[in-house]
Amino acid sequence: MQKAWEDLGKIAPAASRTRSSLNCFFAEQFQKHPEWRLKAYLQSRSLLGRMCLTDHRSAAKQSGKTITVTPWKDAFPEHVFQPRPERLFPQNSSIERLRHTLKECFLETIHQHNRTFYFIDAPTGLGKTEAMLCAAEYLRAHTQEPGQFRKIVFAVPQVSVADQVFEDYFPPGCDAQIWNYRRRERSVSAETPSTNGSDAEALEAEQHPFQCSYNVTTFNQVLLAMCHPNRNRCIRGLGLQDAVIILDEFHKLPQVILPFFFRLAREYGSFHHCKFILGSATPLEPLKFWDLQDSLRIPEEKTKPLYQAPEINNRRIYHSLGRLSVAQLKARIEEIHDSGNQNLLVVVNLIEQGSWPLRRLFGQPFQPWQQLKELQTPGSGRIIVWLDGLVPPGLRRDLITAAREAMKHRPLTLISTQMIEVGVDLDFDTALIDYQGIAATIQRGGRVGRNGRAEPCHVGVFELEDNESNSSWSRILAVRERDPRWIISAFESVKG
Repeated sequence: MQKAWEDLGKIAPAASRTRSSLNCFFAEQFQKHPEWRLKAYLQSRSLLGRMCLTDHRSAAKQSGKTITVTPWKDAFPEHVFQPRPERLFPQNSSIERLRHTLKECFLETIHQHNRTFYFIDAPTGLGKTEAMLCAAEYLRAHTQEPGQFRKIVFAVPQVSVADQVFEDYFPPGCDAQIWNYRRRERSVSAETPSTNGSDAEALEAEQHPFQCSYNVTTFNQVLLAMCHPNRNRCIRGLGLQDAVIILDEFHKLPQVILPFFFRLAREYGSFHHCKFILGSATPLEPLKFWDLQDSLRIPEEKTKPLYQAPEINNRRIYHSLGRLSVAQLKARIEEIHDSGNQNLLVVVNLIEQGSWPLRRLFGQPFQPWQQLKELQTPGSGRIIVWLDGLVPPGLRRDLITAAREAMKHRPLTLISTQMIEVGVDLDFDTALIDYQGIAATIQRGGRVGRNGRAEPCHVGVFELEDNESNSSWSRILAVRERDPRWIISAFESVKG
């Protein structure tokens, strides 16, 4: 920011002594008060976004396009919020009672206090996604502040996770969309405004990811809209205002950026009228330097019984299997196949290779469309389904939906990469999981025994080795050792 200020002084020197003195004053104050710099930056981004949007539309009109140059707010119209139907879970079970308790406790906590950040943590399978959506809808309908929240943004770590949340929680007819850096899908039809060809500015300005009542996207898209200085990102940032923003599994944001994220989100929320709901499947203990005095969470005395409830605590047992080669993992899978008709989940994470090494050993080619037909064809024998980033998003959702139905009638083995995490409502009998840290292992294990069993389900945790005897987890640790952000103390790296 300081360098940008100096560069501006060179390009546009002061026209008078008074202006020069004013420049020096602001430069000095920005040094003394870092929060002033952040507020000035957000103000500048907002102004730049409006100017770039007008410039884009003016250029489109001059090139002969049928487009009118209107005030920037017309590109981001304030439409009436259209609530989605609440998602219903199976009734008359002890786990369902806990799900209801979690949701009611979160709503009660939000009702009693007005904050910028609301935290919710709960074991996997307790309907945390639905609880966060209901809380966002409550904030939208009952906020006492001036202005109205006009949209809900649901952000997740990965595009593949966004697909499943969009499929499970927003049925056809909802005013909802899913948006990432490559595509945009809506659950209701809408006319796309005339744009200046297929240039990036038209995509950013006319099809921004926050224009529906419900908007499912990724962390990256929210962060880029909030703080990236690029002119197209500034345009997009105009559409994120008046929103309740949900970050599910937010702990997957790098720990080193969390202090900066909270400060940025606080100022952004104040300037653009936003609130934040942050969810996690593991208990959160905010660190002091995160500066979260304006945050709120469900009291621990109310969440602790959820973690200790027998219906939750006894759903699954984790076993360490040590390091496994791909061939050894194949042998483990076949051993489970031979032992009965259990539905099996296998999660692998061979960096840059996905599920291909294991797929080759099973002799199964890449035929996801054929797999969908097999899943939809009645049968009784076991079927193996492969799911990774190579499968197109729409087909991926169809495969998961078909797999959920097939599991009711025949044994199924799903071999997937790390996309089987947040919001994927599949309930397996057992699992083999490639270790990627405690939080990720718990999240993936949450696809096992979600609705309870008479006996605990078993989850085998291993480190899958590649041809060079390296596991993906060891590679992650090696990257951290070389990255100075993980060496410098967080307290030392946070200035101002």
